[in-house]
Amino acid sequence: MKDNLNCVNDYNVSSLKTIALGGEPISTATWMWYYTAVGRRNCLLIDTYGQTELGGFALSPWPGSKLKPGVCAKPFLGVEPIIVNEKGEILQESGVQGLLCFRHPFPAMGREIIGGSFKNKYFSSFPGKYFTGDWAYRDMDGDYQIVGRKDDIVRIKGVWIQIPEIESSIVGKSNNIENASYIGLSSEPSATTDACVVVEVRKSVPESQQKSKKFYRDILESVKSSIINNAGEHALPRFVLVVRESVYTWSNKMCRSIYRDMAEGFFKPLLKHVDPSENIVLLDYTTSPLPPVANKWEHLQ
Repeated sequence: MKDNLNCVNDYNVSSLKTIALGGEPISTATWMWYYTAVGRRNCLLIDTYGQTELGGFALSPWPGSKLKPGVCAKPFLGVEPIIVNEKGEILQESGVQGLLCFRHPFPAMGREIIGGSFKNKYFSSFPGKYFTGDWAYRDMDGDYQIVGRKDDIVRIKGVWIQIPEIESSIVGKSNNIENASYIGLSSEPSATTDACVVVEVRKSVPESQQKSKKFYRDILESVKSSIINNAGEHALPRFVLVVRESVYTWSNKMCRSIYRDMAEGFFKPLLKHVDPSENIVLLDYTTSPLPPVANKWEHLQ
């Protein structure tokens, strides 16, 4: 969103009628940006929800339905979504948020691909129900909006925080940040917890600039202001880790588990007596992608 739109503006898109979205939840702000900047307010923006294991999409706007930013809308044919609480109890009312399940299997599911593992993985959390692993919101019209993965929501100081929205706001605010990851420092999602933020510096940033303490102070201020504006001061992290080269998962996402282990085991105890507003730790991953601890760290007073 923060990059230029030459990929669109250099071409005639007047014949473009429909844009389909899928793969990741999309925020209302991102939906509106796509609708305005790419679709020129002249395209249908179809936000679908599906999983590889489901064999296709399970939620999608129907022809003629009113488009709602960030909303996947109605279930597809033969699909019966339900919202349950963490005990597996079905929440019948509208205007409710909970865990997204499907009441029963449907033909497109890849049940035979991984044999008995499919049942153990997807039907064991809430027996008899397919658990998607996602939080969802069902509005007053019965339309569904995907909030995020179960592990994409963390409780900070008693308030539930939606991680993807914070990460998007951090990346969108600074031209020096390539990617960001907001990490809860607790193994229990329902517990009050601290957090840290990992930001990856853009490779286009000159090395001379990266050696300046002001550069990292500016990153810290950018991270703090974006989090406060997006979620409030209660969501501020215990500290920020700045990396020049990040570790990614096979699906091209920053590897939270590695950074969480490093933060819990090394940095959090080290900085527990320091004012969170003054915390910034610089990790240097340029020499080794997976060090047992940071190759270099610096606490900027």
